[in-house]
Amino acid sequence: SSIERMETIQAYAVPLWHNYVSTVCEADREAVIAAAENVSDIAIATSASDRRGLVGMGGTVAHRSSSHTDTVVARYSVTLGSRDDQNPYTAELEAIAMALRCMPDGLQRRELTVLSSSQSSLKAIARPRQESGQITI
Repeated sequence: SSIERMETIQAYAVPLWHNYVSTVCEADREAVIAAAENVSDIAIATSASDRRGLVGMGGTVAHRSSSHTDTVVARYSVTLGSRDDQNPYTAELEAIAMALRCMPDGLQRRELTVLSSSQSSLKAIARPRQESGQITI
C-alpha cells in the first residue's frame, strides 16, 4: 500500500558550526551557460527525468585542465523505478549523491561544481532540514 511506501522524515539538527554548501541558482539561461564555462576544476552535471511513468537519473563527472579542456572521468545513468515509487526531485538528489560517492581516486578533495536544473535539490543540499529526500542529503 502507499502508506507502507511513505517516506519517514526524521528529526534533523545542524550544529551551529556546520559549514553549509554554497549554491548559486540562476534562472537566466545565458548566466547558467557562462557559469558552466567558467568551472575551473571538477564539474558534475546531473539530470533526472520522468518519462512514460518511469523515473531515471544520470550524470557526468568531468575534469577541466588549466588549458580548459575537459576529460570525462565518469558517466552514469539508471532507471530508478516507477513514478508511483520515485519522483524527479529525489532522483536528482540521488544523481548528485552518486557522483560524489563514485568520485575517482585523486579527485575527492578538489574544488567541484555541480550543475543541475533542479533548484529545489540544490536548495535542499545548501540548507538541509526536515524534508523529503533527507536520507540522500
